[in-house]
Amino acid sequence: MRHRIWVLGAPDPEMELIERLLVDAGERVEYATVWRDGVRRRVTPAEAYAADVEIGEGLRGLRAT
Repeated sequence: MRHRIWVLGAPDPEMELIERLLVDAGERVEYATVWRDGVRRRVTPAEAYAADVEIGEGLRGLRAT
């Protein structure tokens, strides 16, 4: 069995639908995150492609490219 991890970007209606479909199918979902003002949080649309985006809270240490 292959394990997949889906890394989703900024929340918007389309991304919420994608997340719902993936979760309902039993897939693992993580989020692109950034560290801003002392807090790690999910990216906004303006930050989604920034150089310091990390690719998921549960995947700490891996970087988006």
